[in-house]
Amino acid sequence: MLFDFQNEVRSIKGKLILVLALVVFIIGFLYYENNGLMISHYKINSNKSLKGFKGFKIIHLSDLHSKKFGNNNKNMIKILKKENTRHYCNYGGFDRSEKI
Repeated sequence: MLFDFQNEVRSIKGKLILVLALVVFIIGFLYYENNGLMISHYKINSNKSLKGFKGFKIIHLSDLHSKKFGNNNKNMIKILKKENTRHYCNYGGFDRSEKI
């Protein structure tokens, strides 16, 4: 009977470790989704576009919610510089007192 009890305790410990690992993963995923910078690239091809807009690139910043991305937003600035554009659109959530 003692042997069965020990196996059950091991089974419960294994399940508990699995649940805790899953909870830690979910918390990490949600943190990254809410605080990470994500970049998506879209290419638009149209016969109706103006010739002056060929190769035109715009960075669209949104849902920043006044978050900091490094000291003085250096991490975000580094990413924006890599994108090599001079045109930015900000759609909400960025503190205008901060420098970009």
